[in-house]
Amino acid sequence: MLLEDLDADGAPAIIISNVVEIVFFGIYSIFFMFAIIILVVYKKPLPVDWLMVITTCVVYVSCMAHTSILTTDRHTTFTSGLPIPSGEEMSGLLRVTDMEFKICGFLSQLVMIHRCWAVWEHRLVVVIVPLAMSLASVTCGLVGPLRIPSTDFKSPWVAPRMQLFDMLSAAISLAVFALVMSLIAYRLRCVLAPLRNVQSMETIIWTLVGASIEAGALLVLAQAAVVVLFLRNSPMIIIVEGIATQIYGIAPTMMIIRIGLSMVPRGRRWDSDSPMFSSLVLSTIYGCEDSSDNASNELVAQQHPELRQRLHPGS
Repeated sequence: MLLEDLDADGAPAIIISNVVEIVFFGIYSIFFMFAIIILVVYKKPLPVDWLMVITTCVVYVSCMAHTSILTTDRHTTFTSGLPIPSGEEMSGLLRVTDMEFKICGFLSQLVMIHRCWAVWEHRLVVVIVPLAMSLASVTCGLVGPLRIPSTDFKSPWVAPRMQLFDMLSAAISLAVFALVMSLIAYRLRCVLAPLRNVQSMETIIWTLVGASIEAGALLVLAQAAVVVLFLRNSPMIIIVEGIATQIYGIAPTMMIIRIGLSMVPRGRRWDSDSPMFSSLVLSTIYGCEDSSDNASNELVAQQHPELRQRLHPGS
């Protein structure tokens, strides 16, 4: 799996991994721009949540850094002429790339844990276990990049692994994503199920899609693929890790867009008969007549009374 030369099994993955990650990063960039526009521009007159804006930017920059460093490694090795640089010569880039992969996953976990905390009405006890697991995961994941000496780098394209710690990191990360997804989905189902009037198969499908986006189901799928390929010791892991790195940013950004669209004032959004899965359907504050919207409005008013005061000073 080290891919020490171009004759090794799975060598095409060296190029494919970089190309695929660049494509996914381009997709991520589009989602990122939409998220920033929604958070900063179209959310008015609601106040801008600068913490969420900064967090979104930090995750994006982290994922961009991974793509940039990986591309630099590939470009350097393939344009330097023969002989190709050794693993030890490229150890600096590979070490940082491996660290960025783990850090991107950790940041994604923090965003989803924060979402879980908000959905559960800021109950700290709900997120203590996921947060502790997330810290354990990133700690295990960074052991390898920080402790493996440069002389152990044999491939100029793939960093060596500390099998036990890297496997623990990947498995715990999967457990974190799965646990947080379950907690979010369960809470939203309990809160909104009595409010929802399912009228058609299309409504059910769109509700499930919204649920999957908000709960972070895409993160679970990406991390599961990483764990499976890691267990199989497959060279294809470098492709999946590149995709997973971008999904660590794409999934939370899609969640932010999904929630942000429900906050867009009525004159700036399209009308939809589909029930909003978000537990913060702030658009209902603008006077929707549907009974489920009114119920959601009450939920929001209870959790965020200051927003009602901002939008309706006389109430």
